[in-house]
Amino acid sequence: MSRPQTPPHEPRYNVHVAPETIEQLIATAFPQIELLSHSELETNKGYNNRLYFLKVRRRAGPGQSSVFRGTDAAERELVLKVNGRFFFSDKVQNEVGCLQVLRQHCPDIPTPTVLAWSEDGAAVALASPSAPEEKKHVALLISESDKQHGGWILMSRLPGIPLSACDDLDDATRLDIMRQLAAMAASWRTKVPAQAFVGNIQFHQPTAHAAEPDFVITDNAGPQPQNLVVRGILVDELRIATPITSVTQQYTLKMEEKLKQLESNDNYTHNRHLAPEIRSFITDTLPQLDAIRQLQGTSSSNFVFTHYDLSPRNILVSGSPPKISGIVDFEFAGFFAPVEEFLNDAVGNEGDWPEHLYKAYLRELGARDIATPTAGISVSIWNAVHCLERVVDNIAPWWLPGRYEGAALDEQFAKSATELQENLRKLS
Repeated sequence: MSRPQTPPHEPRYNVHVAPETIEQLIATAFPQIELLSHSELETNKGYNNRLYFLKVRRRAGPGQSSVFRGTDAAERELVLKVNGRFFFSDKVQNEVGCLQVLRQHCPDIPTPTVLAWSEDGAAVALASPSAPEEKKHVALLISESDKQHGGWILMSRLPGIPLSACDDLDDATRLDIMRQLAAMAASWRTKVPAQAFVGNIQFHQPTAHAAEPDFVITDNAGPQPQNLVVRGILVDELRIATPITSVTQQYTLKMEEKLKQLESNDNYTHNRHLAPEIRSFITDTLPQLDAIRQLQGTSSSNFVFTHYDLSPRNILVSGSPPKISGIVDFEFAGFFAPVEEFLNDAVGNEGDWPEHLYKAYLRELGARDIATPTAGISVSIWNAVHCLERVVDNIAPWWLPGRYEGAALDEQFAKSATELQENLRKLS
């Protein structure tokens, strides 16, 4: 029986890494280990990335590969996470940087260890090579057909299965897992230093970034520190080297970018008539929204570490009684206003969590002095940002056309336009 095909509208479509490239990667970058097997995640799983699972074994002899640093195990499982075709090197930089930040400031939270990455599929950087056998940078010889992606990350594979697949857990166990999750989220919101800028992480480049690094990573960074800055917003395609300093500026840039897509991308001609109304809102209404200005607060470092996709599919559990054994998919994580994690739960991941479990999660966060939409974040602020996020989503709805066509596509665009206009009215 043949494997099901990836739908052509998904980012993973036609994105692959050849078996010989995986073999070359291990042999070239990690000569002290042996590749035992590699397999691809089922086609119907994942969306933004193509995932490969690798099993490796340490070779006999002196020295130790960085892959086996901190463990006596003879074998280890790894994950090769390959960017979908709509993403670029900045997504690789962001997830590598976020995982390094968490490892340095919250080492008790179970997250993958970055072992190596490539921004183009050929030039490979090792996170923390074991000298002298392993080098910081190696080059792979690959064909043009093996470059149909935006880079990849090689990382450790964490134990456990996604919470979304744990159908046999009773309610008491699920509530306990939510308490564990709240403890971890509270940890990164308080232990990772808050930042003065909004956005994701980029590798610091003196020629592009005038300022000093926002983070200097010394753990799992190799012989030289990894310098990082907070710049740009991946989910909104804001690829910029200048800082975003306020929530008003953040939403202005987001909406301007979406408006540009609406006016230039032929996928969105159905709703192009909305452009003048959107432009008027950006110019006249958005700068005057008090609820948005209040999010900035009085602190100059008011943007906290945010996972940005804290869904059951990204929470791994294992053991008896079940415990959280891993949190994964930090590809869109970054530094945002404290409300933004909850905002993405309510809009981007709407319906992912059963209501009673999510309320338990919020209660536990509140008990740990983290402001939430149910306690600490004002109703006016929550309602305003919720409406704003609905507006941003529907200016150039990324999920369309997707699998829709004909009358069904017309209906979806009409639905999107109605939602956009309803939320604009609420904000005006």
